[in-house]
Amino acid sequence: MFSADYGGAARIIEQIKALSLLGVSSEMYTYSVQGALNKDLSIKTHELPIVPHFRQGAMVDRFYLDLLLTMKIVLSNSLKPVFILAYNQEAALISKLTNFFKSPVVVDIQGAFREELASHGQLQKLGKIGCLFERKLFEFPSLILVSNPFLANFMIREMGVDPKKVEVILDSVDTDLFIPRSKDDPKVECLRSIFGIKKRARVVLYVGSFSALQGTDILLQALKLVLEQEKDLLFVLAGGRWSKDYESYVRTAENLGISSHVKFIPGVSYVRTLPYLLNLADVAVAPKRFSLQSHGKLAVLMASGLPTVLFDNPVNKLFLGSLGIYAREICAEAFAEAIISGMSKADNDGLRVKLRERAVRCFSLARLVNDMQRVYQRVAG
Repeated sequence: MFSADYGGAARIIEQIKALSLLGVSSEMYTYSVQGALNKDLSIKTHELPIVPHFRQGAMVDRFYLDLLLTMKIVLSNSLKPVFILAYNQEAALISKLTNFFKSPVVVDIQGAFREELASHGQLQKLGKIGCLFERKLFEFPSLILVSNPFLANFMIREMGVDPKKVEVILDSVDTDLFIPRSKDDPKVECLRSIFGIKKRARVVLYVGSFSALQGTDILLQALKLVLEQEKDLLFVLAGGRWSKDYESYVRTAENLGISSHVKFIPGVSYVRTLPYLLNLADVAVAPKRFSLQSHGKLAVLMASGLPTVLFDNPVNKLFLGSLGIYAREICAEAFAEAIISGMSKADNDGLRVKLRERAVRCFSLARLVNDMQRVYQRVAG
């Protein structure tokens, strides 16, 4: 699935850029590409003629979508690829079924299948089948890429994967696209006008999908507590596709009596809108609970020099180190305290500079190019 401008899709975008800079020509097979991502990236895409209604977690639709995608690859693929890069477990299976030229297969894993099922309440129904499916899948790839060392340890210890086949490729960000911009920048001003945000508004920004794993429930409860002390704040919650889950969080904001201070903006483009939207904010919030998944949006927030409020867990520390504004525990009260603390650091230019420097040093596209070159040499010689 490449129709969502966040999470795994953002990781794919940056890896395609890195391969392009190495002179590697890529073609993508996917369910659908909504918006202009294929144009932005100058990559040839082969997509299904239908636009699926996508939600996170397991869904019945994915069975027939995967079947249709497999058929499309079989019917249209005539060139022998140097290697196949499969994003997620389903794509790994499809690559195995359609790899007629026996090209090396690299699988990029965002997280453990069993953990995703658990986070969406589907573990009891699909857990055993999913785990068996996942374990068998990891036997055939030439190389498995993971987004953080914690997931790598899980793959080796719990899934029995050969350590020599696992390589950590941290998320990255295009630090030429995501940069600190003035709030007076014409494109930033244009977004302010489009979204109806007042010029002097103090803005706290959340970017990402909406779910319990992402901490959306805790965030809304925390916003209510913050507004009891800071009544002039505007909270912008951007990203995600409009769905029943999305609507439930909008209703939650209404029930909490905070909807006049909360602006929901669904479907933000990662490439064309987000780099400017970030510069409307004074502080960012990222209340994602700990999981084996990465937290790539933190690299994007750092590159834009945004002070960020988040929970103290190993993945978050991997990205932000000592530069994060950490809540003391996982609850709405602690997160509200951290937001108020973060607002006091909104004008700390020293912190903003350090965040930007860390993004450039540790999570830039230049670093990713080196990582992908290492992968390319390993599997293609």
